[in-house]
Amino acid sequence: MNRFASLLFLRKKRATRWALYYLYAFFFLAIAGDFLANEKPLYCKLEGKRYFPVVQQYAIDLGWGHWEARFLQQGWKDQSYEQVVFPLIPYSARTIDRSNLGAKSPFGPQRVKSNWGWHWLGTDMAGHDVAAGLIHGSRVAFMIGLIGMLVATLLGIFFGGLAGFFGDTRYRLPVGNAIAYSLAIALSGYLVWAFCLRMEGSPI
Repeated sequence: MNRFASLLFLRKKRATRWALYYLYAFFFLAIAGDFLANEKPLYCKLEGKRYFPVVQQYAIDLGWGHWEARFLQQGWKDQSYEQVVFPLIPYSARTIDRSNLGAKSPFGPQRVKSNWGWHWLGTDMAGHDVAAGLIHGSRVAFMIGLIGMLVATLLGIFFGGLAGFFGDTRYRLPVGNAIAYSLAIALSGYLVWAFCLRMEGSPI
């Protein structure tokens, strides 16, 4: 009951509420990033056939389909659509706008066909849209934080269980040994990670 009352007290504080709003917005960007910033349309109609390219990309990434030749030979913005709905930012994090290379400012001149293609936060030196990069980068940051918290939780449960079971008298670990074991675990994880990267990059 006291814990529930503490949570209600924290939610009443303005700083806590804004922190929660920020977390919700960050989570929304991480989940819905592909629907907010993408060079592919959310919906389009070509020759009487309807497509949902952003959703279809998930299936293609899983190996459940492939794009038609027309989409591979010609860019998404160059198709002759009958109907089309693009995301709020019509660029993905990897899209290179060759007309706006060299770190264009959001307030300076940009070579765009319409205001819809404006880079609202500018571009980097390679012509990538900065806003799209931030949106898609939020997913990477969220996943890293989630994995880090998961690992910390599992380790905390494991060592907390050991401490609770053995107590302070039956299980003692010198500081030097603890540091050595921690370094050994970190080195082993790094070697496994490096080996996996090498296996992925090696030709079959």
